[in-house]
Amino acid sequence: MDLITTTSELAAACARLAEHPVITVDTEFLRETTYYPLLCVVQMASPQEAVVVDTLAKGIDLRPFFELMGNEKVLKVFHAARQDIEIVWHQAGIVPHPIFDTQVAAMVLGYGDSIAYDHRPSARQDPSFHRLVAAAADRGTDALRGLRRHPFA
Repeated sequence: MDLITTTSELAAACARLAEHPVITVDTEFLRETTYYPLLCVVQMASPQEAVVVDTLAKGIDLRPFFELMGNEKVLKVFHAARQDIEIVWHQAGIVPHPIFDTQVAAMVLGYGDSIAYDHRPSARQDPSFHRLVAAAADRGTDALRGLRRHPFA
């Protein structure tokens, strides 16, 4: 998984991801001490690559990410997308679309209303979360690998 810390790296990665009909997306954020969630890390993947974006890197502009979230030619696969959608809406004023939420799909298939993708403790509980990009990349790699195994790929 490649670590992205600059706007140019983000723009290039988003352009590559936009070439795929389906990508997986996951966000990590702090919410415990803020009114609105603080976006800290974005993880995205296609069948060919996975990237982690340090959204708190100095000078990074997230517009390429937000443009990708609004790209109607790319299906975005999330797990439990409600808070991911909220973050994008709050920061960019758009709702990611089109999306597929694996948690909603699991509920429709009878797996319950609160299936968790990853049972490990959340890194969000650490107050220095924005410096845990490496841990998020490791956790995100596992999650994104799982999400990439969907019938749309």
